Amino acid sequence: MQVLTLGVALGVSGLFVLLAWNAHTAMSSLRANLAIEAFFDPDVPSVAASNIVNENIKSLPEITRVVFISKEQALNDYAKMSGEDIEQVLGMNPLPASVKIYLADPTAHSAERLETIVRRIPHIQDVKSDAPLIASMESRSHALDRIAVILCSLLLLAAFFYALTAAQHGADVQKETSRTHSRMGATRWMITAPMIFYSGLAGAIGGIVGMGILLLIHAQVLMAMSDVFIVALTLRESLIACGALACSGAVISVFAAAVTGLRTRS
Repeated sequence: MQVLTLGVALGVSGLFVLLAWNAHTAMSSLRANLAIEAFFDPDVPSVAASNIVNENIKSLPEITRVVFISKEQALNDYAKMSGEDIEQVLGMNPLPASVKIYLADPTAHSAERLETIVRRIPHIQDVKSDAPLIASMESRSHALDRIAVILCSLLLLAAFFYALTAAQHGADVQKETSRTHSRMGATRWMITAPMIFYSGLAGAIGGIVGMGILLLIHAQVLMAMSDVFIVALTLRESLIACGALACSGAVISVFAAAVTGLRTRS
């Protein structure tokens, strides 16, 4: 029962962690594709705008890449989208050169800070960013992380109390045996060490059972919902998760057995 209880608790905890981690990764990837776009004054030639980008923007910290869009490229892109040749109508190219800046760590705070820095660069007329959208996605990502942490903590706490109850029951069952061993000269450690060892072994097996439950849910439920959302789990991640769950189960059970041994001794 201890192995099964730990297996269910650890398996469900692993499921919440997996879902939260995939959601966190997906939102981070979406935020990484959001760029801060700066527009130059339309009177600034493309060559001069490119020099400003090379001298003042590419050297900025906390950015991964910079995409420069010249006046000519902006005009061609507009003509392809609209089918209009505004240069022929106006006799000039009214579109400005621009640059897209991608952040290494796209948070609302870093986006606002970079936007402030870019606005101070000479000949930059306007700056547009998705700071509100980044802030909303960041807030939702943190909310999912908190939900996963709270639910996992409650499940692990319930598993710990059950392991504590199981260890206390085992100690009560073996009370007479422990007294006999004590009269024969056995030390407290010699009496409690086997209980701690077997509790740790049961906890590790419970973690492996929990990994089996997680893999079963992943194969039968999550993979069937791949058209709605994709929850990836590679072989390396599976081995790491199995080790983490086994260690968690062993630690919970050993701690519960140790607490029981101290209470019995007192």
